[in-house]
Amino acid sequence: MRVLFVLKRFHPQSLFGGAERSAYMLIEELNRSGIDIEVAGARINHDWQKNEILDLAGGRVSVHRLFHPRLRFIGTIVYNMLLLLKILAGKNRYDVIHINFASFEMMTASAARMLGGPPVLCKVACSGSSGEIDKVRGNRYFGIFRYLLTRVDMVASLSSEISGELEDVGVDPERIAAVVNGVDVERFKPPSPAERAESRRDLGIGRDEFAVLFTGRLSRQKGLDILIEAIALISIKDAVLIIAGKGSERKALESLAAKLGVTDRVRFLGPLPDTVRLYHAADVFVLPSRDEGLSNSLLEAMSVGLRVVATRVSGSSEAVEDGVTGFLVEPGEPLPLAGAIEKAALDRDHMGSEARRRALERYSICGAAGRYIGIYRKLAPA
Repeated sequence: MRVLFVLKRFHPQSLFGGAERSAYMLIEELNRSGIDIEVAGARINHDWQKNEILDLAGGRVSVHRLFHPRLRFIGTIVYNMLLLLKILAGKNRYDVIHINFASFEMMTASAARMLGGPPVLCKVACSGSSGEIDKVRGNRYFGIFRYLLTRVDMVASLSSEISGELEDVGVDPERIAAVVNGVDVERFKPPSPAERAESRRDLGIGRDEFAVLFTGRLSRQKGLDILIEAIALISIKDAVLIIAGKGSERKALESLAAKLGVTDRVRFLGPLPDTVRLYHAADVFVLPSRDEGLSNSLLEAMSVGLRVVATRVSGSSEAVEDGVTGFLVEPGEPLPLAGAIEKAALDRDHMGSEARRRALERYSICGAAGRYIGIYRKLAPA
């Protein structure tokens, strides 16, 4: 079976976003399972190769990057026209088109399907005000977007909230498949004492410091302003907040930390390709998002056996069992978030062990790939 995997920003140097990391891991696992994967994306940067062969776990993968002019609106049109032609030209080559966002690529693949192209699977990555549906709801083309979304053969939903949004815009419930993100539970596993000590030393975390970790995009959606306010409120001695990632909010967050007088307690590391050592070095992982789909960082932290604190939003509230595998608080409220971090600090082993067990049972990349393979075979039976 051959699947065309469509992800606009797919490049080994651009894997800091959750969607890109998730897609990369999924492609590797699908390769191991014997699925022939080809990737289509955009040539966002001129130094990205137009055609490239990547050696991934499980085999080699062909990547084709389509022309994308730098002019914002024109670039999107040109890229999607080329994608439409590629899909139609490959209607006898590809068994399934796998779209990773409900975006213009979804609309293009759905239109190609109506013109005789291969079956389409579209993953919806987020819900709420940051989700794909809400982002286009007020736009003039929302009616076309909604119509083409309802014509997709199968929509992969990361949470019950996303499924509800899909049904609200008219997607047939029989076309909605519950599929969670997966994590490499063998790579993201609890560290030995030596590995933990080495990671903390490499990241400059003192022996007596209590390290609160966030890793991901620095955007308003992630609620990092609330987390910094919470750090200013907690009473844990020698607590430090480690923020790893990049995004448009960094300067504003640095200014907020200075305003609250916690500059010495908040450390911005920028994006790090090796996230494993971040989890190994941390004491608690916090995901203070205002909206979510299902965070890969949260699943990785759970798989490593970290105590986790998250907000009660889509995906997170299903992954974290409050009081068992971590703590859940309402989004946008620094005081309860500070209290949850303090409670997590008191738990030494139990919650981390339960989080690891939950990741092994429900969120392995092997299980996620198997679910997608089942959908592929349903859409394109041999």
